[in-house]
Amino acid sequence: MTLVTTPLGEGFTLADWEAMPDDGRRYELIGGTIEIVSPGSRTHDKVTKRAVYAEAGIEHYWLVDGTGARPRFTALRLADGEYDTVLDTGGRVELDTPLCVAFSTPDLFRRPR
Repeated sequence: MTLVTTPLGEGFTLADWEAMPDDGRRYELIGGTIEIVSPGSRTHDKVTKRAVYAEAGIEHYWLVDGTGARPRFTALRLADGEYDTVLDTGGRVELDTPLCVAFSTPDLFRRPR
């Protein structure tokens, strides 16, 4: 599968989709975003953007937060105009939508050897 992204602020239109090459690959659009929470913008990342993304109809909103004593991963899914928490953990993450992923939250913050 090939994930298709667009530059920040640019939309992906039906015309763009129809222009994708017919090269035997499977292309998918994923209605989601992953936010890396930073200390200086924690409230903006967790509150303001949450409201903006919900209003924009972004179905999946994942937050990776290493600003506290322990790292956290939160997966949210839009339902009836508001986000429901699918997963909130400092441990193991296993999700199958919109992407199939499995990892340990602390591993995201380990320095490579």
